[in-house]
Amino acid sequence: MQNALKFLVFISILLYQASGFASEQARLSQSYDKRFSDRAESLRLLQTIDESRLSDSDKNKFTYLSLYHDIFAGKITSSVRDLKTLNDTVDDPELKLTILGTLLSAHVGVKDWHAGFADVDKVQAIFDDYPHLAGSEDGLRTSNGVGIFLNAAEEYERAAAIAESVIARTELPSTLCIAHNILVQALENRSEFEKFDRVHEQGIKHCNEASMSYIVLSLNYSKVMQKSQIWSKSRTIDYALQQLDIALEEGFLPLIHSFQSFLAGQYCEIEDFQECLSMAYAVIRTGSDNGYIVPRLFSYEYAAIASAELGYFENAHTYWEAFSVLQRQYYSDLAARQIAVQNARFNDQAKEAQIALLDKENSLLQTEAKLSAEQIQNSLLALALSAFLLIALLLWSWRAMIVQKKLKVMAREDSLTHIANRGYFTELARIALEKSKPIKQTVTIILFDLDHFKRINDNYGHHVGDWALKSAVRAVEGALGNSATVGRVGGEEFAIFAEGLSLEEATELAEKCRGAIETIDPEAIHRTKFSLTASFGVCDTTQVGYNYDTLYTAADLALYQSKTRGRNRVYVYTHLTDGE
Repeated sequence: MQNALKFLVFISILLYQASGFASEQARLSQSYDKRFSDRAESLRLLQTIDESRLSDSDKNKFTYLSLYHDIFAGKITSSVRDLKTLNDTVDDPELKLTILGTLLSAHVGVKDWHAGFADVDKVQAIFDDYPHLAGSEDGLRTSNGVGIFLNAAEEYERAAAIAESVIARTELPSTLCIAHNILVQALENRSEFEKFDRVHEQGIKHCNEASMSYIVLSLNYSKVMQKSQIWSKSRTIDYALQQLDIALEEGFLPLIHSFQSFLAGQYCEIEDFQECLSMAYAVIRTGSDNGYIVPRLFSYEYAAIASAELGYFENAHTYWEAFSVLQRQYYSDLAARQIAVQNARFNDQAKEAQIALLDKENSLLQTEAKLSAEQIQNSLLALALSAFLLIALLLWSWRAMIVQKKLKVMAREDSLTHIANRGYFTELARIALEKSKPIKQTVTIILFDLDHFKRINDNYGHHVGDWALKSAVRAVEGALGNSATVGRVGGEEFAIFAEGLSLEEATELAEKCRGAIETIDPEAIHRTKFSLTASFGVCDTTQVGYNYDTLYTAADLALYQSKTRGRNRVYVYTHLTDGE
């Protein structure tokens, strides 16, 4: 009797444990399935799960979901690191695909372009090894992750092709929602506006069906960016404020910051500088290292402009310095992204060449197997073919060397004006400052900006705008001779650094450049009548020392003063401190 009682107790314990394990597994599956359609419910379910009661494979899925939700909470950098570690330890190809899809989206936030392209290759390798997964829902979601990454890497054509392929192969609203968002962003950046409204409308429909409100916000952010070119300012601001309220309810920081930064720019354009500063400061205050640099970059710029207009000059100087540091980081990331894209294309070409070589080697082996009475003649033919392959390999190596040289030039030279780009100009200027500091040689930074350049583009077209930029550069180079170095540091903004000039000589040099630009005659070339002028700001190391960021910021403030005091003139940083 006692043995029977013990047996019943033992069975009861086993059944209780089994039911507990089943319950934990069921909640995990529900949390996993709802991560796109109802993120809040997915997180709530995840928080009720006792991880210790899960199997090893379910523990990996639990860890993935925890990191997935951490990304939405703004913990992007640490989550990406832990997702990489998890991906290296997981054997299940379906979970690997899911992790890679999330990683590809997150790589955009941390700007790890090389890792992103490497993960694109890993996804393709899994599809090659498990072809049935390419058409599965997990496979299509991962393809969406590839599309998100390619959009961010400015590979819009590839991203659009992937999104269209996913849309054609699924009926699941959540997958369709993300694919339409990818396609909308690609169309916006490729200026294919005739398709934009239709795809945007379809995306909103699928996202509402899937209850993916944060993707609806992303779609509507693309919409307000595109429609701001044709809507009135009041309509644009009202729409963006409505979307910001929804974003604040969702709590997704990247979209909150995107709308706040956009609104700051809109308020600055209508000269409501108090609201501009308020929106910009909201991004600066909460936009620490969440991985998304562009909203913070623009917010620092708008905050500096608004502060200067409101008379908070000390704050304006602080914001300009922060903007300069972040802008340098942004351009460094831009160069890294371009190099990563070029390397990815180069690697694709290398793989194609390797496949071609293997095909030719297989052909050669087949030829050797068929040798008979004509063995000697065929051997000579094989030797000739080998020589041809060797020459082809040498030519391919030479082409690779040329590509690397082109990459080096691209990283240093502005493609339109063929002068130093921002990164290379900054590098040269820092070297000059380090060399001049011990011997107390003066180094001057001169910034200049073409006046009303947007009007030229809007009224006469971008080809005339490009001509104006190149003509201004040629005029300045003629005025400078060999006395200084000029670089393009923004759209219509340029910088000059010179060594060994007094402040008076540098000001005269800036005035000479200003006069050279003013004499350019557009009517003689384009039969269009408009004036081409530029505003200049000057500062040297006798005023603010040998720190490049401080020197650049001071010259930028002088340039800003020049533009607000009527444009087409030269201002020296000392004018600001003298109160002029």
